[in-house]
Amino acid sequence: MQDVSNLTSISIGQASFYNASTVVIQNLPQLEVIEIEEDGLYCNGENATLVLQDLPALTNITSESNSFRGVTSVTMANAPNITVIDLPSGFVNVENATMSNSGVLEEYISNITTVRTVEDLSLLGPHTRVLVIPSNGLNERSFTSLSVSDYPLLESIEVGESSCMNVEHFNVSNLVALRSIHIGDFSFHQSNSGGQTSFTSFAIENLPSLKTITMGINAFASYTSFVVRDIPKLKEVFTEEAGMWTGFPKMTEAFVKISHGVNNHNHIERLVIPSNSYNTDFAHLHLAGFDKLKELTIGDNCFNGVTSVNLKEMPLLERIVVGESSLVHPSNVVMEDLSQLRVIDMKRNGLYCDGEDARLTMKSGIVEWV
Repeated sequence: MQDVSNLTSISIGQASFYNASTVVIQNLPQLEVIEIEEDGLYCNGENATLVLQDLPALTNITSESNSFRGVTSVTMANAPNITVIDLPSGFVNVENATMSNSGVLEEYISNITTVRTVEDLSLLGPHTRVLVIPSNGLNERSFTSLSVSDYPLLESIEVGESSCMNVEHFNVSNLVALRSIHIGDFSFHQSNSGGQTSFTSFAIENLPSLKTITMGINAFASYTSFVVRDIPKLKEVFTEEAGMWTGFPKMTEAFVKISHGVNNHNHIERLVIPSNSYNTDFAHLHLAGFDKLKELTIGDNCFNGVTSVNLKEMPLLERIVVGESSLVHPSNVVMEDLSQLRVIDMKRNGLYCDGEDARLTMKSGIVEWV
């Protein structure tokens, strides 16, 4: 978009231009605001390039999340009045940047710190805005503990695939500005040849601004301890296929206890369990106490070993979606204290109840089954 003399604002919808490979925004003398919804302008195309230049009136660039995440090359010039930026997970894959006279956006990109080896950890400092550990990063066999804390400006932690493979203890704490954590497939997966340790720990605590946690396939798959507390704004936890299947019961318990001691309930609004998750050594699905949860989505082929389902004490839950071939063999299903539940979507799943004593108990008011 360029050479439009009277344009004052640009609004991009959710996932719009997701696969764009080149984005040019230039010579718009009256443009003041760029607002982008989640995944808009993700720029997932090969060698994605962004050009922002000759935008003298531009002051605000904001996104819900993931905008410009796929960009690898950036050219910015003559946008001196940018003072407000909110770009969670933006620019984390930038390899080449040419920038001049671009306000605080130039400073933001300059303070993305990439850590590939243990020696690179020394690059972290008080001005770091984004910590990026690329795929196959921090895999030194002697590196067994990663702690990230007390960086006042840090807004995002981005870990690629198959990284931190020998880390036994992961701690993120005391980061007042942190808004998102993204962990790629098979990271923190305990690949050390000596065999996994008997105790591995995941702890995130005292993160007052954190809203989103995303974890890839088999991230933290063999971890044994999970501590999650004092995260009052957390709204979304998303685990990819088979993510943390052995740790799921402990992880669920940890998230139920979020923010204890502050307001005694958590703020997760949406919990997504995608396809092919938690199909081994997992007999009971028990979710309770998610005080702010509005939607529970279970993907295809999940929890196939589960014989008992108990969903209760979620007063704002409005919708449950269960995918194809998920929860196919429970003998006991209990849903209670779900006063706002209106839709149970099982269009592709009959929720079979096996056994002579099979039963389904519901105490949740008027519900539409679809």
